[in-house]
Amino acid sequence: MSQAQTLKWSLLVSAGLGLCASLLPLLIWGQRLPEPLATHWGFGGAPDGALPKAGLVLMEAGSIVLPLVLVWPRKLLVARAPVALASVVFPSALIALVSMSVVWLNWDRADWRGAGHFSGLLIALLVGVPFALAGGAFAIARRVWPSGDAAPSAPAEALPLAPGERAYWSGSAFNGWLVSLALFVMLEGGVLHLAFGKTPGMAEWNLALHALVVLLFMFMWKVRVTLNERALTIHYGLLGWPRQRIALDRIRSAQTFELVPMEHGGWGYRGSLKLTRRAAVVVRSGLALRLELEGGKRLSITVDDAETAARLINGFVNRRADPPTNTATPTAVHAS
Repeated sequence: MSQAQTLKWSLLVSAGLGLCASLLPLLIWGQRLPEPLATHWGFGGAPDGALPKAGLVLMEAGSIVLPLVLVWPRKLLVARAPVALASVVFPSALIALVSMSVVWLNWDRADWRGAGHFSGLLIALLVGVPFALAGGAFAIARRVWPSGDAAPSAPAEALPLAPGERAYWSGSAFNGWLVSLALFVMLEGGVLHLAFGKTPGMAEWNLALHALVVLLFMFMWKVRVTLNERALTIHYGLLGWPRQRIALDRIRSAQTFELVPMEHGGWGYRGSLKLTRRAAVVVRSGLALRLELEGGKRLSITVDDAETAARLINGFVNRRADPPTNTATPTAVHAS
């Protein structure tokens, strides 16, 4: 069986197990459950809201199938396989636990208002077990589909630039997987709101926390990089803000390399140029730009057409090292 087929079967089995664990208890023991079912619990743990059985079944099935559809691989990308598997395991485990909790607390109750109380142990299980299972799936997938960060190559060949000649380059990188993860976070927030929406203070904290996480994803699912003779600027998010500017006189050389996100701590802005002297802007895996900065610092950026950017940067660096011997009329060279 090929790697692509193994990944697809792993995704299908994970989602299938989640569907079985979520829906079979409702379908098999539905006669021993009230109609509607208690699905909301207040601060003291007492039920204070309900949903029809059919509505709960549809919600649970959709919450598991949607992530599977979003991450279904059209082609195998080894570095993304662990994320795809974890992204299916997490909602499958979460919804399965929610369904089992609902069945247990509603078991043999004549009316949903008499359902059992929600305990702190159940909350801990709902929060901890899905993350643990998703983390385990991620670790296993890393072993099944191993990938390593290739050693950095030598500085890219410099693009020849005449004295006074101007050049401009721009590139971008986008990751639809991070958009999917943002949707998963919103889904999780909806499930938790369904269970604890009427708990005093819980709804506000749930909304604030999940909104913050989604906002962070919005900043990192797309970056645009611009380069001219003065600086390299990284524009974050769909709106291009915030921005990070690296003055060109701080750059010593540039090169390209194959970046694997987990070799840099995952996706997002990783590390610190001030504290660890190593940082990475990781939007996706694949060819990336690596900047060797003054003071032994290093910044890696995933961006399309990184090779052209590296050549242009090294051209600027070489021209800076060679004092101009004459004055030329500035011209524009577009290297994007």
